Amino acid sequence: MALNMSRIPFSEPVAAVRIGRIQGQWVLNPTFQQLDYSDVDIVVAGSENAITMVEGGSLEVPEEEIAEGLLVAHDGIRELIGIQREALAQVEIPAEMPWSAAEADVAIRESVGLLATARIKDAMQIADKQERVAALDTIRTDIAAQIAEETPEFEGSVSPMVKEIEKREMREMILTQGRRSDGRGLEDVRDITIDLGLLPRAHAIARRRDARHTSGRAAPGVGRLSDGADEELHAPLQLSSLLDGRGEADARYEPTRNRSWDTRGEGARGAPAGV
Repeated sequence: MALNMSRIPFSEPVAAVRIGRIQGQWVLNPTFQQLDYSDVDIVVAGSENAITMVEGGSLEVPEEEIAEGLLVAHDGIRELIGIQREALAQVEIPAEMPWSAAEADVAIRESVGLLATARIKDAMQIADKQERVAALDTIRTDIAAQIAEETPEFEGSVSPMVKEIEKREMREMILTQGRRSDGRGLEDVRDITIDLGLLPRAHAIARRRDARHTSGRAAPGVGRLSDGADEELHAPLQLSSLLDGRGEADARYEPTRNRSWDTRGEGARGAPAGV
């Protein structure tokens, strides 16, 4: 609402709510105590006309029921936006500051398109992710150097233009060919296995393996683990000695974004896993 009261060109109010579900009944903005009995915990943000962000988790709730909850959340968002509009109607809002989006040079955009499109299409066919990323990085570097030779002032604009082409070609391949870069179809799921309780006394440790790589993950903030060098858990940690002969010498610990609630001081909330 502060943006809507200012000169900043922010055109419409937004709001956010949390939804839970207790004994089959949707609860808007539940208390932490109520969340102990909820099988859904989702935060939803949006405008009057659209939902713009959804983040949360549930206890194996069907998709159609989650969709129902999002509609409940959007009704709550609209109610909050109505309250904002009532407040905004009572204040004098200054004239909006002049602003226009930066437009890239048309000729440069066409040149980048001619130089990049065919190469990006070829790179998108590379199944291995690391090789594909390296190929796309090379394309961006090469084209930026070519553009810089003739118009050095536009060198910094090349990378965003190339990324736009990457996004467009990836989307086109998925929608028209029904396949992704690694060769999977729209309904194919990569084989993934997870070993839980990998280390006996460490909190939230698991090893994830799929066709691309093996990795260990741990919740940050649980202290230190040592492979002889007293490594901080926040930093990548080689698992070769800890796995005791399992052979995945390239496995690493990496902080995971989906930390358990008690690592953030919220263990008493009993929130659903995966939030």
